[in-house]
Amino acid sequence: MGAMPRPSAAFRWFAVLAALGAWALVAVGGLVRVTESGLGCPDWPLCDGRVIPRSEQAARNSARKAWRFVGEMEEIAASFEEAGLPGGFHRAAAEIYRRLESYKDTSAPPAVAEVVASLTSARTE
Repeated sequence: MGAMPRPSAAFRWFAVLAALGAWALVAVGGLVRVTESGLGCPDWPLCDGRVIPRSEQAARNSARKAWRFVGEMEEIAASFEEAGLPGGFHRAAAEIYRRLESYKDTSAPPAVAEVVASLTSARTE
């Protein structure tokens, strides 16, 4: 038996990339375990049998409660600005909540398309 031929440069690169990918997968898996992030979806790779169920449900259910946070966000922005800090994030959050005020007294959550339309519409006040 003779000596084995040396692997090609492409194969060596592939091996190195595969090893790095495996290491990254182990590292990310450890991070998910330590932070208990994996407990949010019991049936990975889906989540409750769907690709994005929680985001849709959160948008629908939060729309009716959003009006409650407008004042708080404006107060936080004012406090930040008095302290010499930027209040833009909280002013923007107040505007997002304000755009959802029309759902305050609705009997059922709005459809996601309605929520998106409310958030993306330009306010003329």
